Amino acid sequence: MDDFIDATYIRETSWQEGIKTGSIVVFEDVLVPFAAKNLNNKEIQTRIFGLIEQLMNECEYRQMVAGFFLETLVYDHDIGAFEQYLGPKSRESVDEILRQMVS
Repeated sequence: MDDFIDATYIRETSWQEGIKTGSIVVFEDVLVPFAAKNLNNKEIQTRIFGLIEQLMNECEYRQMVAGFFLETLVYDHDIGAFEQYLGPKSRESVDEILRQMVS
């Protein structure tokens, strides 16, 4: 998709020495920085958040996506900048993360 995402993935997984890459690396350490780097690219944001929403609709992936992607996005970036791309399930999860932050 982009040299940035390739380089970030290689950097974040090079220490693994053949061990399978966990989802935390892909979502938190690669996809979040890629989304932030491409904040003004509507096509990329639509693709990323379309994937996130699709995964959020698959029950077995919801907690992983919420924890590793959405929570990192909320804590490390201005979620308002990404708000227009959030689907219904992603929005629900972000709202819950924000509620937990203030309580």
